[in-house]
Amino acid sequence: MIRLLRTIGLATLLLLPAVVDAGPAIDPRQMSGIPRPDPQVPSGTVTVRVLHGSFDKPAVDTEVTLEIESASGEKTTQTAKSDGQGRVGFSGLEPGGKAIAKVELDGESLASQPIELRSDTGTRVMLVAGAGAAAGARPAHGQTGGPAVPQPGTAFPLQGTPAGELVVGTFDLEQKKPIEKVEVTLVIERPDGTKEERKATTDAGGKVVFEDLGAPTLPEGTKFTVSGKLEPDAEVQVSQPFEMKGSSGLAVVLAKGELREEPAPPQAERQGPGPVPPPTMDPSITPGTVRVLVVDGRNAPVADQAVVVVKKDMTGTDTPFPATTDAQGFAEVAVDVSADALYFVEARFDGAPYQSQFFQCDERGGVVVALRVYATTSDPSVVRSAVQFDIDGLENDLARVVQIYEVAVMGDKAFWPGKDFKIEPAEGGKGLVVPEFAEEYVSHQDKAQRWATLANPIPPGKTVHLSIFYLLEHDGTAAIEWTPPFELVEASVLVGTDQTLKASGAKPGEHPSRVPNKTVQLLGTRKRGEVVEFSIGGLPIRDPTPRRVALWTALAIGLAAAIGVLSRPRSDLRVRLKARRDALLGQLDGMPEGEARKKIVTALDRVYRQLEALDRSAAKTATPPKPEA
Repeated sequence: MIRLLRTIGLATLLLLPAVVDAGPAIDPRQMSGIPRPDPQVPSGTVTVRVLHGSFDKPAVDTEVTLEIESASGEKTTQTAKSDGQGRVGFSGLEPGGKAIAKVELDGESLASQPIELRSDTGTRVMLVAGAGAAAGARPAHGQTGGPAVPQPGTAFPLQGTPAGELVVGTFDLEQKKPIEKVEVTLVIERPDGTKEERKATTDAGGKVVFEDLGAPTLPEGTKFTVSGKLEPDAEVQVSQPFEMKGSSGLAVVLAKGELREEPAPPQAERQGPGPVPPPTMDPSITPGTVRVLVVDGRNAPVADQAVVVVKKDMTGTDTPFPATTDAQGFAEVAVDVSADALYFVEARFDGAPYQSQFFQCDERGGVVVALRVYATTSDPSVVRSAVQFDIDGLENDLARVVQIYEVAVMGDKAFWPGKDFKIEPAEGGKGLVVPEFAEEYVSHQDKAQRWATLANPIPPGKTVHLSIFYLLEHDGTAAIEWTPPFELVEASVLVGTDQTLKASGAKPGEHPSRVPNKTVQLLGTRKRGEVVEFSIGGLPIRDPTPRRVALWTALAIGLAAAIGVLSRPRSDLRVRLKARRDALLGQLDGMPEGEARKKIVTALDRVYRQLEALDRSAAKTATPPKPEA
């Protein structure tokens, strides 16, 4: 069953049917509130997308607030309403500051993690209703797939908290529950040796928060120690000294008892992997170090995998830093740190190229990058697809064809036939253009080339675009003949109220078109290699009268030019031939034997023969001299 997804450009996109077993869908709730720097978003811009729990339920016309704090500490607020896709764009934001996106949705108050306003790239973030429920289903600390258990007494970065904030938790490891009503003491020691104490009592969740511990309230180099007595007769638990560093707040756990091992749960049926997290700065890693983790389609680490961290500077120069993963799938890569450069990680696995998102390196810490790779297949029978055409007339008897093509790969392997795979327009299509939303998987480097190629392997469990736009000549009717490279579960075309469709077996779609004054006509399924054929009439054509006048004018001008050439004195031709002869003789002088010399000699022979022919012709037509008296 094909269902309408969204409007892109002038076309309506179609989802593949649920019967295509392409793996589990990505749950956007698990990505709610996490900022993602994106080089395709202009710097100084934050794009917020709000959803009612899933991608197909955008929150339309919903007010979103962006709380902004500049680098100087000035606080401002912007609000805007979401569009038909649930997106809001905030632009003109000054780099160096921070922002938090907020929205009220389905009775929930949603807020993002602090968003760093960067000078090199913009940021995307989603706010999704029900994110708390999704988070509750994730593995807990210490469980398989969950975060590691923090070492008690050691401070660690706590993503989502503002810099300068400290969260202290008190916990009973054996009972696996928080300890409330514990008095926690925070000792603050400034660089000049002066000390200060702050006290607070943990709440029912075993938590207490200390704020304003960073600059400018406290100077850089200030050290902190946390302590507390978790039981009336127990010893005081004291943390290791630490400093407030990094772009996020810190957390410390004071715990009693030991964490008991539990038997592993029965092995459940394998589920497809979720998305890997975006590249993340980690202040605990040495600056200039990129920690790469490579995992496969089953989330297993990939050992002995060659990886390259690529530094791309402002001039476009690429500098590679190669490494190889260890038995746990990790590779520590030392790179040159440059504030005006972008970095990415690439690897070739099972013959296919894989690449991470772009990220930056700076002196605040290292960067953690996860990269997922898949075994590959070149079998096109594992791919299912859907296509939709939208055709409109332009000037000069040309039609613009928007060919929206979505594909999904079944099974657990990525589809990668190599870069020789062609993504082609309909017969006669020219001026091919790849839309921005398809550039991740479609490459068209040679603009004169009639077809595009596959840029990256298509992963299983994901619907991707192989869409293209192009031009087609017409005489009032545009004829489409297109051969799909994969099996089509549905083909369709948008037909305007002033257009006519001629297609075998066409029938109206079940959903209305989101493109004004157009309806969806379904053309049915096609096997791989079976032609999709139809025509759209009613396209505007030019008045032929101006063309006829232009044609006769061109013929008259051409005839006059030909007469002029024929009537030109032969002396002009002789002059040109002599100039050609002299130039060839100049090239011949000193040239060694070879093919180039032979070509010049042949050209000279032709010039001399033409001069001789002119001399013979002139001798025949010359007037004989009068006899002397």
